[in-house]
Amino acid sequence: MMDSTLIYYLPSDDGQHLRRYEMKTAARDNTPVEALREMVRADKRLDSPLLPDGLSVNYVVVEHGTAFADFSSELSQLDTSPSVQELFIHMTTQTLTEFADIHSVVIQINGQPKMNRSPGLPK
Repeated sequence: MMDSTLIYYLPSDDGQHLRRYEMKTAARDNTPVEALREMVRADKRLDSPLLPDGLSVNYVVVEHGTAFADFSSELSQLDTSPSVQELFIHMTTQTLTEFADIHSVVIQINGQPKMNRSPGLPK
């Protein structure tokens, strides 16, 4: 079994930028859904988590370069301030576009599209 590096993004300490994180994992676990799940788990360990309690990743499906990232209904409890919304979109998009076959992201809540984003966002 080969090791692989799983990459995900979280807010920086100042909450103005993203910080890249890496963790070693089995190659079979280096998938878009696992990257987002680790992003959510790691956010919960922060002193000031950005994501709402109970948030989980339902699935990630990739079709023709677009990742459909489906989150649980707790995502609707995300702070509605533009800075928090943008930070969440950026961290999700940056995490998913680390995968070579993903070029754009659609964020969903229980199967309903909520936000879309293409690459080229600031890190």
